[in-house]
Amino acid sequence: MEKNIRKEGDYEISENALGTSYKHPSFGMLSFSRTHGGHSNLFGSSIQHNDTIHMVLREGKVTRGLNDDWYVGEDEILEVEMSQSQFAELITSMNVGTGTPCTIKYLRGKGRINEADFINKRQQITNEFKESMNERMSDAKEFYDEVKELFTTKKSIGKGDREMILRRLANVTQGMESSSKFIFDQFQNQIDKTITEAKGEIEAFAQNKINAIAQQALVEQKEDILKLENPVDVNHMELDEE
Repeated sequence: MEKNIRKEGDYEISENALGTSYKHPSFGMLSFSRTHGGHSNLFGSSIQHNDTIHMVLREGKVTRGLNDDWYVGEDEILEVEMSQSQFAELITSMNVGTGTPCTIKYLRGKGRINEADFINKRQQITNEFKESMNERMSDAKEFYDEVKELFTTKKSIGKGDREMILRRLANVTQGMESSSKFIFDQFQNQIDKTITEAKGEIEAFAQNKINAIAQQALVEQKEDILKLENPVDVNHMELDEE
């Protein structure tokens, strides 16, 4: 139980059973943990996840007692969740861009944050392709109407009209070709990203299962394991003398 709480500048100092505790606005405790279960919709990820990484930031406090420092986290400030691949990207891509996508789960002052809707990337790109093609078809129809009116109102087509027709026709065909190729390339990139995320999810699931099986085996075979001889007898190891 905290007692004799006092303020000294930015510090909050108190006494407890272990010794003297110090809190300061700059003190924090950061922790990472693996979680399993459910279907998390993560910002910046194209699949739903069962295995994720949680990061929690708490206010920090240090207690000086028994000639040692005891660190503890108190009130939660921020909690975020990310996929295995996002976590790997985070720790291997320092000083690149403005960061790696993560999903905010809790923010002090706002409380728990509602989960965002899951976006099916395949359906999203399909809809974008349809929208782009509709725009190109609208341009083509407008061009068709202009040519039709030109043929109807003019008895002869001059050089300028022919150049206009060829120019507009080139714009329509090139627009369709470039748009379809670009969207197809983007679709391929998204598929590759989704496959990588899915592989990471499968690997995480398999690793968690292996760890669970190993832990269960250690519990069940505890007595037999304790009877095993130490393969290295440190008492008989000789050190070379200089």
